[in-house]
Amino acid sequence: MSVVHYASPISADVPQPVSRRVVWSVSIFCAIVGVVCTMLILFLYFGAHRGFASVLARIVPVPAAVVDGRVVWYSEVSERANALERISGVPSGEAMHRALLLSERYAVVKNLSDELRVTPEPFHAGESSLPPLYQAVLRRESRLEAAVFLSERLQSASRSKIEAIQLKLQQGIGFADLATEYSEGDAAVFGGDIGYVNPSMLPEELQTTAKTLAAGETSSIVETPYGFWLAKAEDVIESEGEERLILLRVIEIKKDLLGDVVDAELRRVRVREFLR
Repeated sequence: MSVVHYASPISADVPQPVSRRVVWSVSIFCAIVGVVCTMLILFLYFGAHRGFASVLARIVPVPAAVVDGRVVWYSEVSERANALERISGVPSGEAMHRALLLSERYAVVKNLSDELRVTPEPFHAGESSLPPLYQAVLRRESRLEAAVFLSERLQSASRSKIEAIQLKLQQGIGFADLATEYSEGDAAVFGGDIGYVNPSMLPEELQTTAKTLAAGETSSIVETPYGFWLAKAEDVIESEGEERLILLRVIEIKKDLLGDVVDAELRRVRVREFLR
């Protein structure tokens, strides 16, 4: 009995048709590559931040810079550039350049906030009279910057200075001599002498202290938003029906300004920019 072998209806030499799934996959891949290339050209070469580029930046995460390991996203830079251009009226290219610098500085502030373990106070609607777009850019940043600036760890060096001066006072060194040598205020050249003053003329935090000082008495350390103070009443004039006048000497140690701290950090850390 003979066996009949039937040939396969599809020969191995005949090319197989490409399935629709493969075609669609290749098409989608090419489209994605095209969008990404367009996006990179718009973002990294032209620095575009309006219209289609602005919408695209919110959808696709693209790094604009890396500051000490923290990524600055293009969407952040675009948001700031739009705010600067709309509020300040600066040209588009300049707005993008400024926005990148601001974004890098804010990245440093965020790194500092993580290191110092500080959190900003919440922003309440209606607190600012700025336009809504500008509020959206600034509300989170100004609160975080304030929290970092006022943190005890950031200002520990300034506090240590005033505490060292207070110790010297307790050891018997003259207030005027210490004011001349260490005070960072304008009155240092006069031994800290600011003349006769009404307490209401002083920073708010110093007013209560000045109202209670007796002649010859030195205050404890007083902290204001921008510095640390020691005050000594050389003379007090009080008369019925008139405001109290104090001949006051002060020693002022200023807090480290956040801008100076950020500048120093930007010089220290590695910054990589991808924008043209």
